[in-house]
Amino acid sequence: MAFFAQSLCAGELDATPGKDFFSAETLNSSVIISGVDYSSGYYGLKKKTQMLYIPLVFKHRYNEWDFGLTLSYIRMTGPGGVFSAGDGGVIPTQPQTTQLNSSGSNPALTNFGNGPGPGPGPGHPEADNITTNEGLGDALINLSYAVDMTLHLPFLLEVGSQLKIPLADKDKELGTGEFDWSVYADLAYNMDGFSPFITLGYKFMGDPDEVNLKNIFFTSVGLDYHLANQLHAGVIYDYKEKVLAESYALSESTLYVNWSVNQKLSLNTYVVKGFSDGSPDWASGLQFTLSF
Repeated sequence: MAFFAQSLCAGELDATPGKDFFSAETLNSSVIISGVDYSSGYYGLKKKTQMLYIPLVFKHRYNEWDFGLTLSYIRMTGPGGVFSAGDGGVIPTQPQTTQLNSSGSNPALTNFGNGPGPGPGPGHPEADNITTNEGLGDALINLSYAVDMTLHLPFLLEVGSQLKIPLADKDKELGTGEFDWSVYADLAYNMDGFSPFITLGYKFMGDPDEVNLKNIFFTSVGLDYHLANQLHAGVIYDYKEKVLAESYALSESTLYVNWSVNQKLSLNTYVVKGFSDGSPDWASGLQFTLSF
């Protein structure tokens, strides 16, 4: 999980991990979330890709409905072959097995990302150029519905959908240049300070002209623990299928601590450990949430 703001806006919990799911909540409320996330990984390449991700998230809840909008700034440094996924994560397009043609490129990926972005693109897995690119990230629009409020369930249950709008520069590998659409369900249960939660979702990937990206299943499983009156901590495991047959699935775990400074402000810090070439080797970040 690259940035917890995405859990607020797509397929995770309906609040920052650490929320008391059954506390009284204003039905017409808004929050602003921002912070900074830094990740570093090789993603199957010989040289690492580093990414700085700074999102700005606006969320508004009206009765059972929750609306979210995410804008972001991205800075990527690396050899190429790794695209921003638009949500703080990445899309590795480096093949697991290198089957190159006579020109030294993978014919299935030769033109994908061969603009002025980092390196010569994923068609050249041995690229030595290290380039930095930065700019606006893709926009994320999220709409979810609290089923538990309607049915008076003893647990949190939300269903929702997210649309990625391609604002990022594809030639700089800051995005794929295509619309993506996700559907998901969130389930959480609070029991004596422990709150297990799970997300199940499916993402329909937009296809660039140069390559066919697969639709993918994704899930998150976690446990939140109430340490003190204003302090929570927890662990989350995330998995996403690979978007290319030759690429890598995402598999990573996150440890976090959330501090509710007061009724309006909360702070969250976290570290991420990746377990596959589809995830960063490590990532960390700091997030604040302001309610009004």
